[in-house]
Amino acid sequence: MPDAMDCSSSDVILPVVPMFHVNAWGLPYSAAMVGAKLVFPGPHLDGKSLHDLFESEQVTFSAGVPTVWLGAINYMKANNLKVTSLKRTVIGGSACPPAMIDAFAALGVRVIHAWGMTELSPQGTLSPRSDRPGAARGAHQPPSPRHQDAAGAQNTGQRNVQRQQMVRGRGPGNDNERGPDQHRDNGRDHTHGSGR
Repeated sequence: MPDAMDCSSSDVILPVVPMFHVNAWGLPYSAAMVGAKLVFPGPHLDGKSLHDLFESEQVTFSAGVPTVWLGAINYMKANNLKVTSLKRTVIGGSACPPAMIDAFAALGVRVIHAWGMTELSPQGTLSPRSDRPGAARGAHQPPSPRHQDAAGAQNTGQRNVQRQQMVRGRGPGNDNERGPDQHRDNGRDHTHGSGR
């Protein structure tokens, strides 16, 4: 975990997304595994409420989508506020604008950009670890997609054709497509389709 989200027992973790969102799924497990304090925001996701919660709970690590972070950053800018304890955040759900990475860097917060999907449980990639605030710029490169048509043929150059994105790796194992008595092959990569 140090090379991914860098969670430890000294962290106070606040997932700023509902538990059904991909950004929150792994964090309760990670927090319990390393002995970190876990804080939930409830329904109050506006900039003031988040800033107050970060400060009162001394949150060191958080995860959220750009839309939520935009509200928090705008609130802090409008009120000339900073975060005193937040050291890093995972941003996923959509591309993180470079201006948001810069805004977090100005606050001394390192951005870890994430890409994934439900079938990956849920992380596909995370930007490389760096101790420099704002270091995620240009570092996040999701895997190269492979597209197939309904017959399984490659069709990357075609437009207006129904296709699915294929992801290959050990994580996307597809146990759902196997029988309950079959187990994943240890060390073998599996390919998973995103649906048609």
